[in-house]
Amino acid sequence: MVDFLNSIFGLLYGLIGIPIFLIFVIIVIFSVMRSRKKRKMKSEDWHGHSPVEKIEKSKKDK
Repeated sequence: MVDFLNSIFGLLYGLIGIPIFLIFVIIVIFSVMRSRKKRKMKSEDWHGHSPVEKIEKSKKDK
């Protein structure tokens, strides 16, 4: 009986636990890539200027 229950729990863990783990890993990878992309875009966009300076500069160009 114990072996039967262990096999059922093992099967349930295999069917449910592994996909949940994979979804968790994908979410973590996606969030890390997104934060790195934001940081990279911020450094490329402003080039040391504050956002206020950037907005004022774009208004003067118009």
